[in-house]
Amino acid sequence: MSPPLVVASGFAARLLGMAAVPPGHGVLLRARSVHTFGMAGPIGAAGVTAGGRVAWARRVAPRRVAGCGGAVWVVELPPEAALPVPGRRLRVVPRVGPCPAP
Repeated sequence: MSPPLVVASGFAARLLGMAAVPPGHGVLLRARSVHTFGMAGPIGAAGVTAGGRVAWARRVAPRRVAGCGGAVWVVELPPEAALPVPGRRLRVVPRVGPCPAP
């Protein structure tokens, strides 16, 4: 089971990504790539196609940019989380309730 994801909406939330969510949470971004500038350690990241399939997945070291063609969404994950398998369909289950505080 993957960690809970917070949907990053708005410029600031997309810019901050993992730095703006509580420990143990991931971020779902409408983007094609991610950066880890300002991060102290690595993160997990995966690009997701418009059809919901994982296009790429990798660990991203600090001060790096990662991306690959085909992705329209990016999932940022805590470093200890398992990476999704490329080619598989990503299932997102909405949670109703308040957003967690960072």
